[in-house]
Amino acid sequence: MRLILFSALFLGGITFLFSQNSIKKDTLSFIVKGNCGMCEKTIESVQHEKGVVVSDWNKETKEIIVIYKPHKIREDEIHKFIAKKGYDTNLIKAEKTDYEKLHFCCKYHND
Repeated sequence: MRLILFSALFLGGITFLFSQNSIKKDTLSFIVKGNCGMCEKTIESVQHEKGVVVSDWNKETKEIIVIYKPHKIREDEIHKFIAKKGYDTNLIKAEKTDYEKLHFCCKYHND
């Protein structure tokens, strides 16, 4: 009886794990203005948002790649999160007050 119960629990667990991996994920890439490693850490903090699986920003190309679950977070919410941190994306420009909060080395505007 224990063997049957253990087998049923084991198969149920395996089925659950495989079903979790089949949840739809999308990949998004776009430009985010920034300068340094501190910018990278702040920009990539979007991965702590519910629905974002991973993010990687390249300071040379200024491109971020985000893998996310579209049923939990929308693309525009990802852009808004980054803009709220003070960084312009190719869709949303950061508010001046948010930009001004950046460390001096992170300020990318030349004006």
